Amino acid sequence: MGANVRRRFVVSAPGLAVLTFLLAVSVADAIEIRNPDTLPRYTSDLARAYAPCLAPNDQTADGTAACSPAITSACTFRRGSIEFRSKGTIRVDASITDIAGPGTCTTGTYTLELGLRITADDDTCSGGECTSVDQTLAIAFLNDPPNDLDLQADSIESLLSGGLTGSNVNVQHATVIAPDGLPMAAAGIDGDTATSHLASVGTGYQACATPTTAGLLGPACVPSWPTACDHEAGSMRWRGGGVRGTFLDVEVDDLVGASPSCANGIHSATSLIRVTTQCVASTLCTVPDHAVVLPVTAKNGDINAGKIPLSTIPAFASSPAASLQVLGNAVFDPDMSLLAAPALNALLRLTKMKVKFQRDLTEPDADSMRIEAIFPSGAIDPNAPPGTTFTVASRTGTVYTVTIPAGLWQLSAPVGTRWDFEDESGGLNGVRKISIKQAKLDGEPNGYKIKLQAKDTTVTPGSLGVTLSIAIPIEGGFDTATARHNRTCKSNGRTYHCK
Repeated sequence: MGANVRRRFVVSAPGLAVLTFLLAVSVADAIEIRNPDTLPRYTSDLARAYAPCLAPNDQTADGTAACSPAITSACTFRRGSIEFRSKGTIRVDASITDIAGPGTCTTGTYTLELGLRITADDDTCSGGECTSVDQTLAIAFLNDPPNDLDLQADSIESLLSGGLTGSNVNVQHATVIAPDGLPMAAAGIDGDTATSHLASVGTGYQACATPTTAGLLGPACVPSWPTACDHEAGSMRWRGGGVRGTFLDVEVDDLVGASPSCANGIHSATSLIRVTTQCVASTLCTVPDHAVVLPVTAKNGDINAGKIPLSTIPAFASSPAASLQVLGNAVFDPDMSLLAAPALNALLRLTKMKVKFQRDLTEPDADSMRIEAIFPSGAIDPNAPPGTTFTVASRTGTVYTVTIPAGLWQLSAPVGTRWDFEDESGGLNGVRKISIKQAKLDGEPNGYKIKLQAKDTTVTPGSLGVTLSIAIPIEGGFDTATARHNRTCKSNGRTYHCK
């Protein structure tokens, strides 16, 4: 390694304005999004990156075809990391220490290449929703001395056209290209300083291979999430390296579905990886990109598969990986339909969400429903136009929706902290009572606790998973804030508990 060099890089995106905005949800055509209870995450150490092996000319100690020598940048680094943060916007930060090497390694421009699959509410698409052809964002960073290294990118939304709303961003890969035009670092792990790659998994949409429409991001397809199973949240994590070996951990929570195998069956965890390892000639070589498929068992609705070793895969049984680049993760259901993939979105999230339906199968319009949730902090005014809307939806359509028009709420002191709506007749889709009350944490405002009760209405749950959306006007009435969250449900056909 050379001298300790620290540099600060600032994103350069000519012709693109830097936008920071809150993504609102259109209830009429909201894409399916699955969130953990905390903010979704994609965070990874940076391993040494190598060019893909397209024409093997060598083999590993295991006899696996490979390309030798392994091709990488002449620029070097000591350690690095990348993280996506999803709060209001989706931002990406990457840091690398101790950049060194010949030529312009310490003075040239580095580029962060991101592989993304974006599904969004987009009125320019047929049907109002679309999955775009997979995108590669090349974000250029400029040197900003002095000397240490820090790469910082702006929001993903600022680099996309049209201000998309309701976006589900499936993250596939992240690679840093050095000034010499060759890959230097990538999301993954190695046998030294890169030991963890963690991604929350949410809705995994299929790739748009044959576009049938066009949207703000160009050629696109109608979104396809074909699995008959549903889930609430999950994560996939590669970890280890060195003497500890390399392992994959997989977690998926609250699996449900019409088939018993959804909750108690064999699913598949799949990782597309690029392994660079030892060749017969004792030099490093790179194996062609390989889709690792590992069985994981769901038991009582949960997958908790830890320490699945890379050494169980025959091609890599006796050759430790000097570098394992992660190019994509996914979970497939027992029928091998895509269930989940690393996913981020910038939507506001409801917390402590509960939905309960009580269905009357003998009398129409005699169902009942209760909703509880905490709406994120913000200055709201349910009494402002266009009113406050509550929508419960499943993958097959709207389960229940109601809008309480502006001006019908009763205010309680102190003003701005509580609103109540009561109607014994249930004239608005069966709603009898709603309360919105400021919540506090350690004495400080922490969003709004919301409760809704409705009866003598009709609910039409079409699956065992629901998404609750609450849209409330912002104080001043100039905009509406929408927060969402999903839950899977347990049901006996009459009662649905979603919490």
